[in-house]
Amino acid sequence: MPAFAQSLAVVCVTLAFFGLPDWAAALGLGLATWIVTGSLSDTWRRAGDGGLSKKLGRLQMAPLSVWGMTLGHMGLGVLIVGIVGVSAWTRDGAAVLRPGQSALIAGYTVQLRSLELDVAGPNYTATRASIAVIENGQTIAILRPERWRFPGREMQTTEAAISTNIVRDVYVAIGEPQDGSIVVNLYVKPLVAFIWAGAVIMAFGGLLSLADRRYRIGVGARDSRALAPAE
Repeated sequence: MPAFAQSLAVVCVTLAFFGLPDWAAALGLGLATWIVTGSLSDTWRRAGDGGLSKKLGRLQMAPLSVWGMTLGHMGLGVLIVGIVGVSAWTRDGAAVLRPGQSALIAGYTVQLRSLELDVAGPNYTATRASIAVIENGQTIAILRPERWRFPGREMQTTEAAISTNIVRDVYVAIGEPQDGSIVVNLYVKPLVAFIWAGAVIMAFGGLLSLADRRYRIGVGARDSRALAPAE
């Protein structure tokens, strides 16, 4: 029940903050909260009765599979938070800029500082831009996206530049230059790091479970029975 109550509270807070259109995100966050808090509550119940010191002592002696299960569920919850962030709150926009110009895109001020044409690469020529991403008057990243042209194959590719932290990833890409200006595309994807962190936590939980001595003994016993000669 406490896990369900906490999940319901998260759903209500999300709806109050972001509004009714984000009901799917609210349900996703509520599900993640239920998984994490439910797993932690179950692990705490396994410690049994007694004072805090006794419970902590029992948890220290708990099998690795218990901690593996707990971490696995926590990782799933963190993963769901990341998926919700990317799915519900991704923002993007574009602007045509000349060197020295700036524009407000997806909540960030984007300034095109320089534009280099026909930069020679190993088997291509590139258009390279130097772009400042500014938030609340502070430059948070200088990104240098490129656009590659392969003359022999008449093909072009876009090489986006990325600024990342635990809260969000910012991607910047450029289009084909025209008359000294260029299209700057900016994408903001919140909580991408949570997806990676959740996957790592789940993998670590799986490794802990596999390291549990009880499972290794069980596997060895089954192998011994399988290899025993028939009478």
